[in-house]
Amino acid sequence: MKKLGIIDSGIGGLTLLKQLIKSNFDAEFWYISDENNVPYGEKSQAFMLSQMREMTKKLITQDVEGILIACNTATSETINDLRSEFSLNFVGIEPYLNYINKEDVNPEKNIALILTQATFRSERFKKLKSEKDPNGIIDIYPQKNLAILIESLKSENFNSIKDEVLEELKFLKNKRYDHVILGCTHYPIISNFIETTYNTSTVDPAQNVANRFAQVLGLSEGKNKNNYFRYNPNNSNTWKTIHIEELSFLNS
Repeated sequence: MKKLGIIDSGIGGLTLLKQLIKSNFDAEFWYISDENNVPYGEKSQAFMLSQMREMTKKLITQDVEGILIACNTATSETINDLRSEFSLNFVGIEPYLNYINKEDVNPEKNIALILTQATFRSERFKKLKSEKDPNGIIDIYPQKNLAILIESLKSENFNSIKDEVLEELKFLKNKRYDHVILGCTHYPIISNFIETTYNTSTVDPAQNVANRFAQVLGLSEGKNKNNYFRYNPNNSNTWKTIHIEELSFLNS
């Protein structure tokens, strides 16, 4: 059984971990995050890289064979440096702009992308957009506070942030988008709310990312379902064993 690491600034990457566990790969997952400094949207590239290095080193002490950077912002700002510094396989996640190039997607549909401001500003995203959506088919909306609002769901219920979420997403109210691409791993946590409130369908690349991670690391389906993972939520030296179903905010 392979030991694999997952890094995020907060709870967003748990949406990818849930997909990996659902896929029943023969793997043991070690999830580390930097919740004391979440979100990374307004952090400098130097700060993010320093924190990502530290978390990578802690995962290496657990003998992981590869790492998934489960954060669009951290991927865009740090993955190239981490690949050059560490002899591990790193897989990242980027906003799914290539969705419009799928054969079964109608190019005449109204499609939006929501993402963090930091991802939007990154050179990696600008390059991605020029390659995958050079004609500007997708309407893009950088979000200032949505990720940190969703992060609070680890200790608050959704009703406590509902009004603020509605304010963040008010641009969707009269746009009638057919699809909304979720460009931050926090956003799938409220995908049901987005779909029912704005009569749209959300696009979550989690399955594609899980498939890519499996391909790079050579994962195969396991014989026994393992719903447990090792969890370090504060970029500390303490690891907890958690069952994925214990995290109620992922099961909305």
